[in-house]
Amino acid sequence: MFSLYNHNSYIKENGGLSDARNYGIERVTGDYILFVQASYDDCNVDDIIVYKSSEGKFIIHEIIEEHEDYFITKGCNNVLADDEKVTKDMVYGKYITTLGFMSIFSGGISKN
Repeated sequence: MFSLYNHNSYIKENGGLSDARNYGIERVTGDYILFVQASYDDCNVDDIIVYKSSEGKFIIHEIIEEHEDYFITKGCNNVLADDEKVTKDMVYGKYITTLGFMSIFSGGISKN
């Protein structure tokens, strides 16, 4: 588990869609659950993605360039693009929206 801005996010080994949803349901504490499915192929320029860097850190940054085998990302408050190319195996999901009481990421649940 990692926390960011009062959100708890859980990362687990791939066990399939049902396994991921059950894992999330066991940990959610809120009144609402919204499942959104998105993959690397669903991500485009201007999307905000969650990826694991080569240093093992989870990063939430915007895609600013899309190439055949990787993305170039940048933090919203950063002037320069990130140095690391984000490949398919690094992407954990796509940030969808914030609803004041709950943030929604593809492939998981993130609750305030």
